Amino acid sequence: MPRNEDFDRIAALAPVVAEHPGWQPFASYLALRAQGRRPEALRALGKFLAIAEKWSFPERQSLLLWIGEEDACAPVRYLRFATLPDKLLVPHPLLLRLVVPTSSEWLAREPMSARAHFLYAVYAAHAQQDARPLDHLRTAIQLDPAAQAARARFANRIAAFVDHAQHELPRHGYLGSAAEDMRDLQEALEIVAGIDHPAMRQEFTATLTNMLDIARAWDAFKRSGDGSDFASWCTRHGGPASMLEQ
Repeated sequence: MPRNEDFDRIAALAPVVAEHPGWQPFASYLALRAQGRRPEALRALGKFLAIAEKWSFPERQSLLLWIGEEDACAPVRYLRFATLPDKLLVPHPLLLRLVVPTSSEWLAREPMSARAHFLYAVYAAHAQQDARPLDHLRTAIQLDPAAQAARARFANRIAAFVDHAQHELPRHGYLGSAAEDMRDLQEALEIVAGIDHPAMRQEFTATLTNMLDIARAWDAFKRSGDGSDFASWCTRHGGPASMLEQ
């Protein structure tokens, strides 16, 4: 559910978008959507897409890059366990008709582009079943170790998956494989070490480390054959503080 600040954000973006030649109908969509006039906004978006779909690749790439900067490439907003694009800035018709095709085309044209792999992971992964977002994020980081947004997005995806696996604890079971999560969390911690922003790096590290401690505790609990519940086991064995507080 969008928050008031989300509507304020796209309202502020509308005049910025209007300054780009040919992007005015998209600016109209943003302004109308910010005012809560959804049907009118979607009509404006439809008119924009009817034109933008016919643009040359560089023109569509330019819009994709701008969207990526506003939606996907601002890592300070990442640690919220959100893995989907901003639905106000990137509504479903825009995603399917312009953003996904353009990101896919870019990757086909430039398979050694770190930014192409990153944007493909962010957008095409949500629309194409054969997309492997983590693989493409790994590739983006390998091609450009300084790719801060790719590092943050990778860590955030892992955190989102593990958060779901652990959300029933300590009273109920672990969803999925704790051993696999331990592997993924360790990889995420290695990737997070390359994040330049100190506060973000520290927050990711603390969150991922706590999740790793929980996964290790659950793995030890299951291997112990203890007949009690996980909460009691954590109390007796000095489990993760986040579990002892439950």
